[in-house]
Amino acid sequence: MNEKNLFILGSVLLILSILNSGVLTAAKVYTLQDYEASIDYSCERALDCEIKDIHSCCGYYPKCVNKNSIANATLVSELCSSVSNTGYCGYKNIQSCKCENKKCVGSEEAVNDYDYCDYDSDCACGTNVQTGNCFRGNKKYVDEKAQCPDFCSGISGDFITICRNHTCAYEKNFPGSENVNKVKILPETASERARERLGELGFNITLKEVPVGNGNETKYIYEAKAKREFKVLGFMKVKGDVSAEIDGETGEVTKVHKPWWSFIASEN
Repeated sequence: MNEKNLFILGSVLLILSILNSGVLTAAKVYTLQDYEASIDYSCERALDCEIKDIHSCCGYYPKCVNKNSIANATLVSELCSSVSNTGYCGYKNIQSCKCENKKCVGSEEAVNDYDYCDYDSDCACGTNVQTGNCFRGNKKYVDEKAQCPDFCSGISGDFITICRNHTCAYEKNFPGSENVNKVKILPETASERARERLGELGFNITLKEVPVGNGNETKYIYEAKAKREFKVLGFMKVKGDVSAEIDGETGEVTKVHKPWWSFIASEN
């Protein structure tokens, strides 16, 4: 490397060192007040917030802050060692976060009305503003801009979100048809019904349209399928298919299917 290149490299390193030193000095936290001021509470929606232990001189101290905000318990402990007054020791039992006036705010009330509704207009489908997961429920907890197409409208695009019995649900919509088949039970409920009958298994849930009576009418059922381990004749372990059919309107388990040889086997 010649002298010219060495000079350029040295100059660049010197400039970077000076800039880095300035940034670190500007960002340096010297007091507890500096630390508290550095916590970011900004938000545009509840999804931007999360509960973090920002710590205090007394230890654990949960607050709703911006999810990218940095909490530093070690730094707080160091700063607290230089003060005699620890301040208020205690904290609120925060259960959920809200975004109010572009600021993350904690609530001691757990959310229990995710899917409550009085009218169809109370419901929406998109993602949960707190978890970011695909979600159908009360629209105040739904980010409708972040859509989940297969979840919200179905693979064939004919699901609509409705309110039935004060619960946000969905139904299959046939435009122009008087025979509208309703699906009032969510897949999560169908899976729960299957577990009640067959145990804690990893069910694959499928919504199916099946004929009723002579075949002129149809209804919707959920078919829940899973693998289960059996012990045949008390000593031989065998895996077999089990399934349940759940009525899409009432949530009733209408059929349970097990291997034909299950009468000589016990379930593990």
